[in-house]
Amino acid sequence: MLFDRSTHSVKLTDAGGALLPEARATLAAAQAAKDAVDEARGGLRGTVVLGTMQAQGMRAVDLAGILAAFRAEHPAVEVEIRHVGGSSEMADEVRGGRLDLAFVALPGGLGTLEELFEVLTWRQLRLHGKPVALLDVAGFWEPLLAFLDARVADGAAPGQGKIGMALQTLTPDVAASLGIDRATKGAVITDIVTGSPAEQAGLRPGDVIVEIDRRPVGSADEAVSALHGTSKSSGHLLRVRGPNGTRFVTVK
Repeated sequence: MLFDRSTHSVKLTDAGGALLPEARATLAAAQAAKDAVDEARGGLRGTVVLGTMQAQGMRAVDLAGILAAFRAEHPAVEVEIRHVGGSSEMADEVRGGRLDLAFVALPGGLGTLEELFEVLTWRQLRLHGKPVALLDVAGFWEPLLAFLDARVADGAAPGQGKIGMALQTLTPDVAASLGIDRATKGAVITDIVTGSPAEQAGLRPGDVIVEIDRRPVGSADEAVSALHGTSKSSGHLLRVRGPNGTRFVTVK
């Protein structure tokens, strides 16, 4: 039985809840196959599911104009619009494959920045593969992008560095998404350079560094300082948590 029906409501049973993600994946695969066939026959076809905020959150975007221009260029593509909450909720919908793309992270306060970096971290961890774009209203994001470029250039923040890996401070939400206790402290690997010492040591995106040379790591900054601040001919001993448990890795 997939549904539990009463006189006032219909709810999924445990079996129905277990089947739902698989059913969605099957429908998505069938739609993707149909779209591929349609595209091969001539022209871009299919359906794009777009997430948007309510009117107040979208006031800086000419959504009607964007959709009209897209329609003129791709008349065989149907755009389905959904309102699913704020940036965090829509990011979760994109990550779960229920939205193809969404308007998120419009200029705002510190909460907006937190949501933006969370979505970027999920992408680096390959929890979703969707592009992330910023609507640069009146140059709002330019100072932040310049700051990030400078920090990567000087090796002080999530760049790959000489060891060949990018790091991000582990947050409770990212820890939960990786199947790790939310209270875990450390630095999560978000990217690995091909052929780098990190790759040769067997490290991979999603691994969490919790110790370096027997000392606890509480953030990406601490990990970068430990790895680049002191040169050791024997390399650095890393205690790493991954999907298969905890292991020790030496990186030179």
